[in-house]
Amino acid sequence: MLNKNQISVSIGLISVFCILYSAVLGSNGILERRTLENRLNTLREEVERLETENMNLEAKKKFLRDDETALAREARKYYLLSEDSKVIKFKETISNESNDRLFASGLPSSHLKKKDAKEHLPPVNMLKFFYIIGAGAVLIGVFMKFK
Repeated sequence: MLNKNQISVSIGLISVFCILYSAVLGSNGILERRTLENRLNTLREEVERLETENMNLEAKKKFLRDDETALAREARKYYLLSEDSKVIKFKETISNESNDRLFASGLPSSHLKKKDAKEHLPPVNMLKFFYIIGAGAVLIGVFMKFK
């Protein structure tokens, strides 16, 4: 039978393992927080880039709206038009077949994802599994030692 000292050590170890588990691997643990912070930073950078791009496009739109010669120059530049050419405009249909959305910059969203090798972490569920196995092994070892 276990004496009071062995029971208190066992309860203490179980408590320490539970606290460590929730602090590191839990739903509000360090790993989850780091993942969310990285995602937040990525989204902030994206928003900042899009705001800058939006301001540049607004300035260009205003410039082209006010200046006919600049508008004609842009049309010749991008659409390879000569000065005496005519523009025929067709109605466009937008297809949403692709999930890879194109932004105003023309880049697919897959190019915006960062691929940092240093931030590569194994899945949290795998870490939880090995943590539980290790904690169980330590607890079994403690009980075997007390016998």
